[in-house]
Amino acid sequence: MVSDWKKIKARESPLFRRMRRVLIDYIGKHPLSYPLNIEELMKLFGFEYNGVIIGNYKRTQRFMISQRKQMNYEMTRFLKSGQYEEYLKKGLSEEEIFRKFVDTMLSYEVIPLYSDSDDDYKYKLLDLPSYFEMLNSRIRKISTEFEHKINIVRSTARIAPKETRKELGVILDAPDEVQRFLEGRNTESKKDKKKV
Repeated sequence: MVSDWKKIKARESPLFRRMRRVLIDYIGKHPLSYPLNIEELMKLFGFEYNGVIIGNYKRTQRFMISQRKQMNYEMTRFLKSGQYEEYLKKGLSEEEIFRKFVDTMLSYEVIPLYSDSDDDYKYKLLDLPSYFEMLNSRIRKISTEFEHKINIVRSTARIAPKETRKELGVILDAPDEVQRFLEGRNTESKKDKKKV
């Protein structure tokens, strides 16, 4: 796990390296028993907080996003590696496995935090339920964005040349299929029921 992380850290800006070190030190001293909101996080990094989305606020957000992206990448690698199945065979629960994963991330200085919308958007160490909620939230955003873009294509397709409209036909039918998939309904099972 985390074999590419040294290369990624080497390409990282000195500012992000400093931010990581400060946050790792903080977590070591206060295992996030006192979660931080964005203002407190910025002060920890030595930035001035003025409540406006500019400068250091954006840098802090980008840093947190970079950590989440790295964690998601490592999670994918972890699940493909077979280590997850080995832990299950040893009798570890899903929560215990996820905790081991988080501890490994921290040991490599990847900081798996999330912003808790139910608690004033404070940054907390990721646990399994929060990770699933984060993934579900992302899926909902992607679904909404996809639907919005398809609606734009549908409205402009009316003025497109006839050949282009034929080519767009497949795309224009896609949202219903995507929606059925996201809702967990299988199109094939509906067809099978009709046959019976």
